[in-house]
Amino acid sequence: VLLSSEAFALLADSLSRRPRLSNGMEVVVLLQRAHSAIYSGQFDDLRYEGRTTVSEAEYLAMISKTTAEFLQASLVSGAMLRGASERVIGVLNDIGMNLGLAYQLRDDVIDLIADPECTGKPAAGDVRERKMRLPVIHALSHLDGKMRNRLAAIFRLGRSLTKGEVQEVLQLLNVAGSIEYAIRRTGEFCRNAEGAIRQLPSGEKALAARLLAVAGLISKFEGEND
Repeated sequence: VLLSSEAFALLADSLSRRPRLSNGMEVVVLLQRAHSAIYSGQFDDLRYEGRTTVSEAEYLAMISKTTAEFLQASLVSGAMLRGASERVIGVLNDIGMNLGLAYQLRDDVIDLIADPECTGKPAAGDVRERKMRLPVIHALSHLDGKMRNRLAAIFRLGRSLTKGEVQEVLQLLNVAGSIEYAIRRTGEFCRNAEGAIRQLPSGEKALAARLLAVAGLISKFEGEND
């Protein structure tokens, strides 16, 4: 809360020093709404821990209010301050949402497959904390019988998981093809973003090139073929 207050104070000071910027009050409102949405999404994230009935649609709605909302607001606020057209702002809204969803899904995968020495975080940290992420949600809806029941039972334990339980979860995710599924969904949102980027006006070539580069980075996973 303190950091948020400081951020808005800095924003207000910056806007007062640059009166030529457009839509200053509208940007403040936009960022305040994004701030509220992020809190709501984080609440859902905590509420979903260990809840094995969370659907993919619910999960996407949740991350649309956290990671995606943050990226979307960042893109759109800059455009608003320089007086961009409604068309450009609409396209940036679409780009920000799709890149944000793709980035979070990529993070879901990286949590499971990356070397902790590279990420600086424990391997499968979300699994240890019983976080309902897309690979787990997918596996719960695609595994049959005992395997599905076992995965659900592990996530209902009401505590952080042991190393052995984490390894068991990873095996079940592999059996269900859930990590590969999350990678495919990441690519789909990146392609959606790329399609929107190409709708930017010709005068925004530099911005479009940077955004396409970001989409390309998000869509690539180590070990994939170019």
